[in-house]
Amino acid sequence: MTYNIGYASGLRNNKGGVVPQGEIFADLDKIALSMKNSGADIIAVQEIDFNSRRTSRVDQLEYLAKKLEMPYAAYIVNWNKKYVPYPIGLNFKKHFGRMESGQAVFSRFPITKNSARFFPKPFNKPFWYNMFYIGRGAQVVTLELSPSTAITIINVHLEAYHIATREAHVQQLLILKKETLPEFIVGDFNAVPPNAKRKNGFPDEPDNDMRGDNSIKIMYEKSGLREMIPEKEYNENEKEYFSFPSNEPNRRLDYIFYSDNIVHEKGFIDKNAGTGSDHLPAAGVFMMK
Repeated sequence: MTYNIGYASGLRNNKGGVVPQGEIFADLDKIALSMKNSGADIIAVQEIDFNSRRTSRVDQLEYLAKKLEMPYAAYIVNWNKKYVPYPIGLNFKKHFGRMESGQAVFSRFPITKNSARFFPKPFNKPFWYNMFYIGRGAQVVTLELSPSTAITIINVHLEAYHIATREAHVQQLLILKKETLPEFIVGDFNAVPPNAKRKNGFPDEPDNDMRGDNSIKIMYEKSGLREMIPEKEYNENEKEYFSFPSNEPNRRLDYIFYSDNIVHEKGFIDKNAGTGSDHLPAAGVFMMK
């Protein structure tokens, strides 16, 4: 499973201010329930807070690991700031303040390696913008399925709004793929499929225009990996695979790519996950050849 949990702030993600601790725990419980119901043995997570003012300083990694009864977890930190002045403006009460967050992998199998690779920051942005920019990047994790079998997973969270930067992230990801030979590349790509019927004019983000974006097309054509939802299947039932926003999904942003030494049985978006996050999780069933 891959799940952008939106810092367990539900549909309030990135709205500013502090989400009360009770609401954070309630959202984490919704998120954990979806994870448990999926039966997933490996869960890659994006947008998880470890010690952040905006989410009442709840250690979400520790909380979810206990809820899931997962014996192994590894994480990377991609945002560690004493103060983040976002949402942009002079309303200091709404600013995020102290921030420590990142990406994580929960597993029923031993995690033997864990590392981070960060991608370029947006081009042509003022210095102060990039000073507080989240460290978009990849978490590279190796899991031991058995004494003789290991797999590598790359857990990604790519640029959300700037197409040229997002495509640069994908190019960096292809380089990383050649170095690490992963069985899976999963995560929030923040891009719609090339055959998506809608690429702009989203009700929740009317200014977000993905026309001309080739991020997923590059992955299809150059990664050497397959994606768990075949293009033909997506075309026939597009709405079934929308993963964002969680209350009224209108586009797909979350993907699971896998290598040729993996047998894919099924893939799906959990439409019953609820609004613990602003994303819905994507999950699949796979076996080793």
